[in-house]
Amino acid sequence: MMRLWNVIGLLFFLSSLSIIRVLRSENLVIPHDAHPGHTVKKYSFNGQTFHIVGKQFSENFAILSNGILMLTSDISHRIGQPIALVVKEQYHNVTLNGVLVVHVKHKNHMLKFGKNLYSGSVFENFPCGTIVQGLEDIVVSGVANNHVTYSIVSGNDDNSFSVTPSSPNRTTAVAVVTNHPLDREQLASYKLVLRVVDELGVDNDETVLHIDVLDVNDNPPISERDFYDFQVPLKTEPFSVIGNVTATDMDGDHPVYHFCNHHSKFSIIPKTGQVFLTGILEPETYQLRIRIHDNRSPRLYSHVIPLSITAVSPDSFTIEETLFDFMEDDMKYLSRSKRSVRPTKSYEYKENDGSIIGQTMFQLEKTNPQEIFQIESPNQWVQVDRLGVVRVKEPWNYEQLGKEKTIDFWVYASQPGVPGTFC
Repeated sequence: MMRLWNVIGLLFFLSSLSIIRVLRSENLVIPHDAHPGHTVKKYSFNGQTFHIVGKQFSENFAILSNGILMLTSDISHRIGQPIALVVKEQYHNVTLNGVLVVHVKHKNHMLKFGKNLYSGSVFENFPCGTIVQGLEDIVVSGVANNHVTYSIVSGNDDNSFSVTPSSPNRTTAVAVVTNHPLDREQLASYKLVLRVVDELGVDNDETVLHIDVLDVNDNPPISERDFYDFQVPLKTEPFSVIGNVTATDMDGDHPVYHFCNHHSKFSIIPKTGQVFLTGILEPETYQLRIRIHDNRSPRLYSHVIPLSITAVSPDSFTIEETLFDFMEDDMKYLSRSKRSVRPTKSYEYKENDGSIIGQTMFQLEKTNPQEIFQIESPNQWVQVDRLGVVRVKEPWNYEQLGKEKTIDFWVYASQPGVPGTFC
């Protein structure tokens, strides 16, 4: 029985223990004309209780149950006389004592940036030390002497910017300069927070710097393939689209497509890269060359892209698509089986054109009234019924369509007693 009571007594003793931790002091500044009710500080609140220790300044400050320390009386007479408050924060058996030193300054003598937000810009690829336009002369008021320190405290990715005096004799005004050439394609804008602190580390102010990186035309269009190889039926009708060339531009420019030399049987649409037939095909292979440029001035050009177009008879016409999957140094080949196909059809739409589920987009053409259609494999964005009506399956999302921004699918066309074809 004695042992049991000893254990209970020990547990009671442990439960009555409290842990007291003393925090280091914190400084902040308030204006001399702050009115009663002014929020001095907002402590992080997670259910704990707060108390001001001592009664010396209880008539000047109060701390609410939610952690807000507020002013309760006029403190203009305290200019130049720091007020040290001890704030006790208690949560269960843990007590934190923090010292808060409140400095009262005349409002005209407090550090203050001229704006809450400054905007500037700088061209990409410009050399280190380039001054950001619009941020050449950032001024702070309330400086009693020249001993203030400026620093960028957040948003300075890759240490891209620094601050420097705007002139040798003006340390109260600064300019923002680049630390290295910037790349707009990597990051198009920055949101920095600039802080100024006095020599005692007491008075400070912050402002936001928004910097846009301006584009320089430094990227030519890049073709999706190093070469193109199209096979088309010999009897393809003129003005049919027989294939598509695609390219991307890292500067966001729209690629413009053209043949290096005029061809009597083929043309390419400059805006879309669609290649279409303009004459009557012969049973041969045509060799063409394509160049792609951007729509800037001066223009940047891609390398020459070879295009091979083979015209074959309908009975022997096949397409063998090879998908290349580059994984490190290995190349894996995945091939479709050969199939008889019809000329490729291409349509252009805007994203909001495909926003309604079930909406009809176009009708596949029949070569026979009895012909029926079936999509080769399920497609996220479109569905095809037996009559060849292509409808929206799911609202189209431009960001999810990949680099090509296309919806590609095969449709199997068949009729009773006749082998099917792909279209």
